This record gives sequence, structure tokens and C-alpha cells, in this order.
Amino acid sequence: MLAAKAVKSVKTVEWLQELGMPEAFWVLEVDEFGPLTIAIDSHGNNIYEDIKKKAEEQRMKIYEKL
Repeated sequence: MLAAKAVKSVKTVEWLQELGMPEAFWVLEVDEFGPLTIAIDSHGNNIYEDIKKKAEEQRMKIYEKL
């Protein structure tokens, strides 16, 4: 996998029990690991869901133009 080739080292792994189930937060040292698109941010916003919702809201207007 291309992403794995960019990882130089694992600095630390933190286990987060307070999220309701064990989750790991990995701190990695990487080299030439981008550019990237962040789909879900730390607030739970999902760019793909946002675009899907906006497209659905405008679907009828788009059909009318066709």
C-alpha cells in the first residue's frame, strides 16, 4: 500500500477508552505523505456527506435545467 511506504516510524500509540470502546490514536512520522483530502474532521463533519446533501437539495433545479 502506498500510504504504508511513507511511514518512517511510529512515535507513540495512545489508547482512548473514553470514546465508548477502545480506540487507538497513532502518532506517525511520515515522509512525502500527501497531498491528502480530509473527509471527516475532529468535529464529525464529513465532506462527502455534505456534498451529497447539497446535491440532493439541488437535484430538482438541476433536472429542470436539463
